[in-house]
Amino acid sequence: RRESDLDRIPTQFDFAPQALDKLTSYLKVDQGEENVLDILDNHIAYCYINDSFGKIRRRKGITGKVIYDNFGVGFDTTQEGLYFCYHPLENLDNYKSYVFPDPNEDSLMEITREVVAKYKGEYLTCSYQVTCLFERGYSLRGMENFLMDLYINRDFAEELLDKITQYQMAIAKRYIQEGVDCGRTGDD
Repeated sequence: RRESDLDRIPTQFDFAPQALDKLTSYLKVDQGEENVLDILDNHIAYCYINDSFGKIRRRKGITGKVIYDNFGVGFDTTQEGLYFCYHPLENLDNYKSYVFPDPNEDSLMEITREVVAKYKGEYLTCSYQVTCLFERGYSLRGMENFLMDLYINRDFAEELLDKITQYQMAIAKRYIQEGVDCGRTGDD
């Protein structure tokens, strides 16, 4: 909405996935944040990457207890919030053959294109990058391993963080190209 069209302060109510499920069930609407935008009078339509997190947040495309993202990290879908249950680089020997995902993969922006086309102009379309740096590091290595890397294997930790940063920067640029209005990042 245009600034001149605002008659109140913009608000946004976000819910963890399982809480959102309870809300949509109570309201008798389909699962997913988009189905409560008008009901809650929210002002932001999130543009997720088409990966595990995006599917969990949208409550679509979830099959089974564990789903894997494009980094090979396993998410336990039965837990509230982000619960990483498989770390592809838990064993550091796996790093030698590990291939980072391609941030230019066309399918990553499918959700973003859909949300921008449907909601831009009516809502603030916002990117939503999670597990940006620290969380991505420990999602790949496991918390204890990654914390130890930061202390005793600093060169490796810095190399890993640099590669994660390059990926996230490429994704941010893609969001801009897709026409989102603003960005949101998340990390611990």
